Amino acid sequence: MVLPATLLVPAILLAGCAGAEDSGTPAQRMRTWADGTSFGASVGSLKGDSAAVAAGYRDGRALSGLASACNALALDSQDANDSLPSPDEAITQQLASAYQLYYEAGTACYSDQSAATMRKVTAQREHADRLLVEATASVGRIAGIVVSTTTTETPATVGGGI
Repeated sequence: MVLPATLLVPAILLAGCAGAEDSGTPAQRMRTWADGTSFGASVGSLKGDSAAVAAGYRDGRALSGLASACNALALDSQDANDSLPSPDEAITQQLASAYQLYYEAGTACYSDQSAATMRKVTAQREHADRLLVEATASVGRIAGIVVSTTTTETPATVGGGI
């Protein structure tokens, strides 16, 4: 049976759409995903944002400064979430949970810096920090790399600083 060319061409094009992270060993897929999504830089941004929120609340920074840090945390968590899924389902779930907690903390403290809200934000942020550290270690273990989370320089390694 000969397929009409109009059916064959779309099938060939779709077959070519599989990302590089869909082939190879688990380590290769993870390195490709981390590199393609600048995972290390995203982690560095979220860590920095989380620390800025903590410092802004702990140090009594002006509310406008704290609100800016909270907004950055929410926005960066959305950007990081756009890089999911990872090649590993457990890591994807862990990162999705961390990103959701960061987003909720960021949006809450952006609109309300009351003591009660900030206690909740602190708990969410600290939980997200732990999840992010665990997921980052898992990415490194699977990929066989040390994940660098610098956002100030991009070494000639995988993942925008991995």
